[in-house]
Amino acid sequence: MRHAWLLTCVALVGSASYWWIKPEHSVVVPVRAVVSQVQLSETKASLTKALSSQNQDEALLLSKGGNDTSDPVSQLEEYLKTAQGRVLRQNIEQFWQRCRHQQNCELQLNQLQGNLSPERFELVATYWQKQTQRDALFGEGFMSQNKELGEKIANVKAIDQQVWGQQADILFADQYAYYDLAQLQDESVGYSSVEEASQHITQRLTQYENQWDSFSLSTNNARYEQALRLIPEHFPLEQRGELQQRLAEFYLNEQERGEIVQRQVEEKVQAQQIESYQQALVQLNDTLSEQRKTQFSSLTAEQWSQHVAQKRYEFRQSFFANR
Repeated sequence: MRHAWLLTCVALVGSASYWWIKPEHSVVVPVRAVVSQVQLSETKASLTKALSSQNQDEALLLSKGGNDTSDPVSQLEEYLKTAQGRVLRQNIEQFWQRCRHQQNCELQLNQLQGNLSPERFELVATYWQKQTQRDALFGEGFMSQNKELGEKIANVKAIDQQVWGQQADILFADQYAYYDLAQLQDESVGYSSVEEASQHITQRLTQYENQWDSFSLSTNNARYEQALRLIPEHFPLEQRGELQQRLAEFYLNEQERGEIVQRQVEEKVQAQQIESYQQALVQLNDTLSEQRKTQFSSLTAEQWSQHVAQKRYEFRQSFFANR
């Protein structure tokens, strides 16, 4: 009786919730979870619309891919076409680093040749060979020669022209601009007044505004320090101080000028302390020298050395304790 009751229950459950198996995917779904025909049609329509939208987005992305300037390869080729100076050198070196890592430099050079002018392609293709040649020419005791700055700069440019020809002006444009900046002080010989010198220095530095970053002149303080280097050496101390004040007002804000003044005061105090220390040390050495001849003449060399070391130690302690 008990078994019959169990079989009846199983039969009732089985008739109420049979299982539907989708053969191609082997998915088991309870009949209660199957959506209605209307719901299924709506779901298919939504999926079709979503897939269509996704395909359109992918097609749009692919169509933009050829003109996407964010592509590192495209950016690199663009720099190789138009850049000068340090930016050009960095991108040439980046090209070689990349192709060597990928072990396909010959292939990438062939691809690059069709996208660059013959002159630009030659810069890339022969870069390391000519840089090695340039370094060798510089290594022949060039920098050890005792020559004026202007003469050394002329020699650098001559070597560049020998190796690179007219392309040197493109490849080292930033360096040549810096050389011109370094030689500005030579123009200061003709300044006759503080006003003339101030105007000329600020105008000349402004001419290099586009290269301030590459010259490490991106801050007000850096430009101010560079301007100070261009103050004429033949100016008397009073004129130099006046010109320095004018340049500070031109390049620095009030806070920066205050910091400069504070630093100058600290440097002056330090210089005075150093001078006082050196004078006092000279006096101590003179005293010790006299004592060695008189009251300490009987000391051995070792005893005298220990005595001098002790006196100098006491002197330093006393000197800095009062500062």
